[in-house]
Amino acid sequence: MSKLLSAVFAAVFAAVSATAFVATSAVAQEKKEEQKTEKKKTEKKKSTKAKKEEPKKEEMKK
Repeated sequence: MSKLLSAVFAAVFAAVSATAFVATSAVAQEKKEEQKTEKKKTEKKKSTKAKKEEPKKEEMKK
């Protein structure tokens, strides 16, 4: 009976540990994707601002 209880306990521990590891990996992957998306958005905003500012500088030279 003791061996059976130990085997059940080990199986539960392994299942919980594996689930925690998978969940941590999934969260890390989501954060990576979110950072990439935010980086792309900021790059687009910067390029849009740069395009808008260029004509203004040229107009000021005239």
